[in-house]
Amino acid sequence: MQRIGDLPFDRRPRAARLPWLASLAALVSCTFAGCGGSAKLSGTVPAGGIVTYNGNPLEGAEVVLQPTSPNDTRQARGVTDASGKFTLSTFLGGTSSASGALPGDYKVTVQKLDTTAPAPNGTPVVASGGPPTGEVLAKMQLQQRANTQEAREGNKPLDTGPKRLTPEKYSKPNESGLTVTVPAEGKQDMKFDLVDG
Repeated sequence: MQRIGDLPFDRRPRAARLPWLASLAALVSCTFAGCGGSAKLSGTVPAGGIVTYNGNPLEGAEVVLQPTSPNDTRQARGVTDASGKFTLSTFLGGTSSASGALPGDYKVTVQKLDTTAPAPNGTPVVASGGPPTGEVLAKMQLQQRANTQEAREGNKPLDTGPKRLTPEKYSKPNESGLTVTVPAEGKQDMKFDLVDG
């Protein structure tokens, strides 16, 4: 009688091959996509800069680089610190991101919301004052839909959620007027000057 381990791989029962195939798939995934929350994506380069608003450093603003190429959908994002400086990361999927941005041409958006103001239900949107993300953003969107429906029915005025602290045009990639090219060696001296009007 032969043991399963003595059989050639392609002649083993499917159940005996699955653990080996699962291990191989995990290894390939980690190699190409990266493992953990701070993986290195092949091809990303260091990228960052500074944002000012009416000549002053802008703290707590979200900076998003959106590729102009229709073949690439990987955005690079960062949040400005107290001196207006930001460092970009590129989202890979799941909980993984890579430091930097991919070389290429980008349209840029910058926005800062007053996320410490009470939401329509009276609770703070984000205690840290940073940009809303994940579950908080989903709750905000649900609340905004509910507010819009109530306003349509005439039950209350439309509440649009957190107050925008930067001009709205900078939150729209086709209206912001902000663009950048990230070269193959990276770009850490981006400068975006936002102004009223």
